[in-house]
Amino acid sequence: MRKFEDYGSTEHVEKEEPFEQKYTLTDDYIRLGNHILFRIRALKSFSIVRVGDLGGYIESIENLDQHGTCWVYDNAKVWENARVSGHASISGQASIYGDAKVYGYARVSGAAIVYGKARVFGVSKVHGYAEVYENTSVYGHANIADTAKIFGYARVFDDAKVSDRAIIRDNAAVFGRTIISEDALVCGCAIVHDKAHILGNSMVKDYAEVYDSAIVLDHAILKDRVKVCGNSRIMYDSILGDDNRIVDTVIAE
Repeated sequence: MRKFEDYGSTEHVEKEEPFEQKYTLTDDYIRLGNHILFRIRALKSFSIVRVGDLGGYIESIENLDQHGTCWVYDNAKVWENARVSGHASISGQASIYGDAKVYGYARVSGAAIVYGKARVFGVSKVHGYAEVYENTSVYGHANIADTAKIFGYARVFDDAKVSDRAIIRDNAAVFGRTIISEDALVCGCAIVHDKAHILGNSMVKDYAEVYDSAIVLDHAILKDRVKVCGNSRIMYDSILGDDNRIVDTVIAE
């Protein structure tokens, strides 16, 4: 597996020599508004795909690279200026459109949607009914599941997991082995990393930072430039702000 020195700031394209088309468009098509998408058929065997296998739907050959082992499976759809390349896979009922890019070893499955100018790469996963859009980047081993939404200029990477109905938006960054779940919201320029957990209806916003093994849950709100770290537990209706640094403290108000 290719090592992601910087998690792939640009799309990686692997070339095969000599070049040989791996798929063609069939006559089987569907309409999505003003867009016509054609089902693809494999012209050669690669990965788990065999010659003659039918794939999902794409609008044009610009949507799926002829190189690498990338593939659109099942009834998944890729259209507009979206592109799937490298070793990425799109499956189930997933939809990729707009100017979105999915590459590396990324997987988008279920009924997940990736659109806008979003980038999904590395060995990350977007599945369930999750949505990744606007200018977001999801990479590393990140896992976006259920009905989670990632948008704005947010970044989710490393081994971070975002699930349930959680939202990461604006310029927020979530990384490390963080877990963001339930109805949690991370927004503004907030940063959550290491092994921190953000749960319940809690909110981390502005320039707040949560790290180490800290847990924020219930209806707690972290704002301004507050830092919560160590084994801190912030719960119930607690509201913390300013430039405070909370270390190894339990706050339940």
